[in-house]
Amino acid sequence: MGNGEREEYGELLRNIELVIALKSSEMEKLRRKIREAAEEAGFKVYLRAEGYALMRDESVGFLGLPHLRVAFIGNRVIVWVRNPYGLKVNFLRLAGLSPSDYYSEILRVVEKLVKVFKGFQQEAEELFISLPN
Repeated sequence: MGNGEREEYGELLRNIELVIALKSSEMEKLRRKIREAAEEAGFKVYLRAEGYALMRDESVGFLGLPHLRVAFIGNRVIVWVRNPYGLKVNFLRLAGLSPSDYYSEILRVVEKLVKVFKGFQQEAEELFISLPN
């Protein structure tokens, strides 16, 4: 994978952002649905100070590869890709992945999370979804 391909995937991953604002009474239900969606897509949910890191396994985080982050800030939930330009081919190979397969894995989880967020659309005070073109 050359720098051009890494930049291309980085730009696509950088465009992923989901934001929803809900009443606090709905937040625990949303947390549960986010965990379930990630696990259904084959990702594991790791607790972080701000919320969760979603990735196939901890090697992804150790290697500094892009992965999904979920932050719970007040009544808002924000999902984004941490380190979107970090697709290092040698590290991907160590994790048993190709760049396109890895990108597809992330998108599969994002698509499930979009469905979760849209399921709360009527209760949402704010809903913003940004996906790669």
